Amino acid sequence: MPSGTTEAPEAAHPTADEAEPAAEATAQPRTARQWRPGKSLVSRRLEALALRATVPAHRQQCAKLARRLQATAGSAKRAGRIDAAVAALLADADTGSADGLLLLEAATWVVAWRQGSKHAGSTASLEATLLAEADEAEARLSDGDTAGGAFVLAASRLLQVRTGKQRSLAEASVWTACEAEIMRLVTSSGVVSLDDSAAVVSRVARWTHIRDTAAAAAKGAKAKQAFARKAEQRWKKAIAAALRLLGPGGKPVPTSDTARLPAVFGDAIVQAAARHGGKAVRKAASLLRLPSQKRPKREAGAVDLNLDDRQAAVIVLRSSWQGRPMRVLLDYRSEQPHLEVAAGSRMLLHGPWQWQVHSGRERLSAEGPWTVSHHEEDDDVTLLVIAAMLTGGLRLERHLLLGRADRVMLLADAVVDAGGDQAPTGLSYRGSLPVAAGCDVTAAAETRELTIADTKPQAMLMPLALPEWNCGHTEHTWGWQASSRAIQLEQRSPVRRLFAPVWVDLEARRFRTQVTWRQLTVADTRVILRPEQAAGFRIQAALTQWLLYRSLDEPRNRTFLGCNLSSFFRLGKAGRRRTRFTDGRMVDAFSQAPAEAADPRTARLRANLAAVRGRVADACGRAGRNPDDVRIVGVSKYVSADDTARLVDCGLRDLGESRPQLLWEKAEALASHPQTPRWHMIGHLQRNKLRRTLPLLSLLHSLDSHRLATAISEEAAKSGTSCNVLIEVNLTSDPGRTGVSFAELEPLAEAVAASSAMQLCGLMGMADRPDRPGDSPRTQFARLREARDRLQSLFAPPTTPGHVRGELSLGMSGDFEEAILEGSTMVRIGSVLWEGLLPES
Repeated sequence: MPSGTTEAPEAAHPTADEAEPAAEATAQPRTARQWRPGKSLVSRRLEALALRATVPAHRQQCAKLARRLQATAGSAKRAGRIDAAVAALLADADTGSADGLLLLEAATWVVAWRQGSKHAGSTASLEATLLAEADEAEARLSDGDTAGGAFVLAASRLLQVRTGKQRSLAEASVWTACEAEIMRLVTSSGVVSLDDSAAVVSRVARWTHIRDTAAAAAKGAKAKQAFARKAEQRWKKAIAAALRLLGPGGKPVPTSDTARLPAVFGDAIVQAAARHGGKAVRKAASLLRLPSQKRPKREAGAVDLNLDDRQAAVIVLRSSWQGRPMRVLLDYRSEQPHLEVAAGSRMLLHGPWQWQVHSGRERLSAEGPWTVSHHEEDDDVTLLVIAAMLTGGLRLERHLLLGRADRVMLLADAVVDAGGDQAPTGLSYRGSLPVAAGCDVTAAAETRELTIADTKPQAMLMPLALPEWNCGHTEHTWGWQASSRAIQLEQRSPVRRLFAPVWVDLEARRFRTQVTWRQLTVADTRVILRPEQAAGFRIQAALTQWLLYRSLDEPRNRTFLGCNLSSFFRLGKAGRRRTRFTDGRMVDAFSQAPAEAADPRTARLRANLAAVRGRVADACGRAGRNPDDVRIVGVSKYVSADDTARLVDCGLRDLGESRPQLLWEKAEALASHPQTPRWHMIGHLQRNKLRRTLPLLSLLHSLDSHRLATAISEEAAKSGTSCNVLIEVNLTSDPGRTGVSFAELEPLAEAVAASSAMQLCGLMGMADRPDRPGDSPRTQFARLREARDRLQSLFAPPTTPGHVRGELSLGMSGDFEEAILEGSTMVRIGSVLWEGLLPES
């Protein structure tokens, strides 16, 4: 700067990317090459770079240089001191570290300012050193290392030794390398494919810093200040995704006490989101900036808390944008997924969520990648289940549940049989939860819960499948392994199914009080199930209770603590607030009992259905059959649509009607029911009612003539559909009964099998009344079973066109147990089911 000139006064509130021109040595018009950064701009850049330094000594160097620069009045002596400070920066700097590149960038800004002073000649050696380092950093850009991008940009734009062509080539190399890296690492949803959240935040902050440096150093030049269009869009999405990884106030969550990212990294991401994001992203950024002690604001309109990118195999769950949020990251690209759990500004779990499964002595491995098998969420709870196929026909299902309002989590593994052909053997399982560095784990004195703490308790973990009290012999183990810094859980099962849940309570006020848990029984048709079939748990902390249920075999109607469940998974809460369950939709957890108290018809119907299921199970036990092989068809011809809906609410979806008109009315009334019924036509069906009836049917039980078969085939062909049918056989000597005779059965079966519009699923029959002379019902049922077997032999193997499936629709309220003994696969239950609900005849 020429002597006798003074700098323009600073603005009251300058922004980070302002550029203040300095007075020039000549009166010629300013050009891009002649521009020099002003002292105030350089000071602000040095202060910002000081905040980015991870080494305290480097942070102090940059901050001290910024203060010295502000105090300099332009004398040669003080300029010499600044040059000495810059030389000290260069002595500590190298292009091989992030802080070294940061010091080189700081030196570049100071030297660029010094070039405009009358003592600029003394900076020649400093310029030469910076240019040599810039060349080395530029060479690394071609290898995909963008760490020196901001330094190369600053050197090419600010140091006047380079020609315009040299500057253009250097800047082009920076943008090309960054854009290629963004397109390679960032998915279309914004997920950055790096190892953990710290690496993601650091890389997104780097790209943001490069853009800011380009804008700050572009005063008077028509230079590029942003990425190419596609890369710019990906960068903006990466900004929105990185917001979900930040802690309170928008600060990065450290993975350990020794691996803390500077707070300015998070500030840069939040500021970029506020400047460049859409409306929802800007709302989230504004909420993140709120101090945690401020009164929470409504979060409506902010971008979604959760991010699920199945292409990248990464999911991020977050409880809120403000306060002390819980945050979970699960990266399941590898066989041992990476897990992060953070509460507020503390990382609690960080590292590989490991598993081992042995079948006998054989260690099983994953046969393919993890895939998402279930994902649901509402305002309070998010449930994610990922699954991987294992050798030996088993499947490992990993559960991750986040309860936002309650500040609880569930981390669980389930091993289920996926239909393997190996002989049944026992299983042994070992799971390992990685505890973040800087956290300690302590065990309770007499019980099995573990507490994760830093300066104070942060989370409590409970192994629900193990007994609460740490006494007595158990084949399961659970505890903290200090050598591996992991919490390990080992369980064994005598069969090929196992459930290993860990409950995590993140509300310190709650687990400072009494905490307990119990494994509860689950019943099926009045039979208590083994834990390997279905598991239920109760967790209590202070006055709050949660109920957890998981089915390990095929989901079916089960009883758990007075509730009837038909799903594979449920979680409920009981406390001062409303009790809720989750399994595809949120409903009251214990609403069934109060609702049935107010509606005695539902209570009676549920009891009747349970009794029928019990009798079916007893009959199957006598016949050596599985109760799952017998389907109950509830005959609803006696009752209204409201009672029919009650039956579906109780868990029975197969409904039978004998009159088409009633079927039409009830199908319309129950069309919007959450559990869509499967309609069965069990009575005679006239040909003139086919058009309206066939689209509603799951199965027609009463095909009884060639004329009806032809009409069904023609009507189904017109609509482009197929109809599942059973041939009704007259089991008695009464010619007035509907159904074909045994002599007519085979020709009709051949006609049905030849039609592409019908699928012959089996046979249906109805025994004669016990008071009439003739064969017993069981004898009649046996004859139909034998006829079914003959038909199947005619159309074997199953790949043969027209193959007959083996359904037998036999048995009603008075004789269904005898029908089950003779092989019935469907029983049509009416009067017994509605006992006590129908008017007295």
